[in-house]
Amino acid sequence: MTGFRVDHRAVGSATWTSGDVVTPTATQATITGLTDAVTYELRLVAINAAGAGAASATVTATPFRFTPGYTTATGAPLDMQAMTAGTVITMSGSGATPGATIVLELHSDPIVLGTTVVAADGTYRLTVTLPAGVTGSHTLVATMAGVAPVGTAVGVVSATAPAAAAATGTNATAASAAAARPAARSTVRSAALAATGTDPEPLAAAAWVLILAGAGALALARARRARPTR
Repeated sequence: MTGFRVDHRAVGSATWTSGDVVTPTATQATITGLTDAVTYELRLVAINAAGAGAASATVTATPFRFTPGYTTATGAPLDMQAMTAGTVITMSGSGATPGATIVLELHSDPIVLGTTVVAADGTYRLTVTLPAGVTGSHTLVATMAGVAPVGTAVGVVSATAPAAAAATGTNATAASAAAARPAARSTVRSAALAATGTDPEPLAAAAWVLILAGAGALALARARRARPTR
């Protein structure tokens, strides 16, 4: 034997599609162009110098691409590069093998976030929470028996403390009030000065008294000088 190939066709189809010929010692072959969730029939055909031999008995298989999706607990889109410790993540998907166990881990230092079992209809759903103390670049890795692990890059940032933000706002308010106080005092002083300037009557009366007193004294002095000497 010089090699073999794997032929395939969708169940119910009369036409076989021949696969690429691989070496006699190969233990696997890759079939491309299949549609997810469609069941196919497969057969093995041996190849030698005389050509293709008789086909083997058929087996069936349903291709599945393990592509879990990630959302918030309510199903809203999740920003995978701006998460924080405590973020709730829901992993979900369909088309998986019923009864299979799916494990979700956070890498690079593996942290098991949770596990779930695929339902009878092939759907799965798992809600987990990012643990405290996690920051930086990481990878969510979902694994299921029989398929390659699927990794999704994530970025975990530090959360801003609400209390600190509130304190900043309070300090800003206090600072604004402190800045306003000198202006208030200036206004009071201005008002006092304005009030003093708008009440001239007492000063005017005092001035007239002084003027009259001075005039009387001057007249008395002149009278004394004019009196004849005896």
